[in-house]
Amino acid sequence: MSSILKLVRRALIALWVMLLVGLVLLVAGAHVAPLVGRDIYIIRGGSMSPFVPLGSLVIDDRPAPADIRPGDIVTVRLHDAVVVTHRVVRVAELPAGLYLELKGDANAASDPALVPASNVAGRVVAFAPVAGFILAMLSLSTGLIAALSMLASLFLAIWLLENLEGDLGRQERLTGPVVGTGQPA
Repeated sequence: MSSILKLVRRALIALWVMLLVGLVLLVAGAHVAPLVGRDIYIIRGGSMSPFVPLGSLVIDDRPAPADIRPGDIVTVRLHDAVVVTHRVVRVAELPAGLYLELKGDANAASDPALVPASNVAGRVVAFAPVAGFILAMLSLSTGLIAALSMLASLFLAIWLLENLEGDLGRQERLTGPVVGTGQPA
């Protein structure tokens, strides 16, 4: 019984450490990204599924408009302050300047209007599925409390298992190990 408790306790410690490190890296990365010339966005719609799923965290660089090519996934700011991340289908050189035809991977048709290349906020260089959901949750006080409560609960479970292991170890030293005879009681 003691070896099973030890195994469970070690697994919980590993889970606790992974969760803590993951949360710290996610929050730190979100704060460091703008300092190194990257922007982060949370995908709040399903138009880029399945390639970039809903709830993903995307990391964008800031390309020159002339460096944008068909196939690139870009984040653009539209005239109504909406931010959209879609794939570039076509780059058009018009008299008014460089324009992009965009399309979400899950959409049947391209977006209804061409977007000026100057509206590009960034080009997606990486994304992490689910990380956007977690970062959005941590930005709320209730989400932060939930994450801290989860870590505290795991820590409490580890502590309780450690105490139980100690109690069982003391009991074994006092009474000797329990050895089965193979006979039913």
